Amino acid sequence: MYETDNIALTILRKVAHVRFLFPKDKIDEESDYLVGNTFTMADVFLFPCVAFFVRYGLDIGKYPAMEAYYNKVKDRPSVKTTWPPHWANGQSDSSVLGSI
Repeated sequence: MYETDNIALTILRKVAHVRFLFPKDKIDEESDYLVGNTFTMADVFLFPCVAFFVRYGLDIGKYPAMEAYYNKVKDRPSVKTTWPPHWANGQSDSSVLGSI
């Protein structure tokens, strides 16, 4: 139970470091996935959060890099296999995050 908290904090520290402390000219904004051109555990951790935000109304069209990431990862066979069945019908409360 506590291991996920440990993983979350570790990943968030790394993401915060890159986002706020790493020199901008050293960041590869053209990578396909979160930490490069290979699908990693960072993506395994992050993508469900992004998918949840989209399900509850986040307009990712406002965030082109996030939209490209979401569209790329959602089509992976592993994601399609594990997509929650009740999400397949597309119904959700899109008003929850719609204004963000």
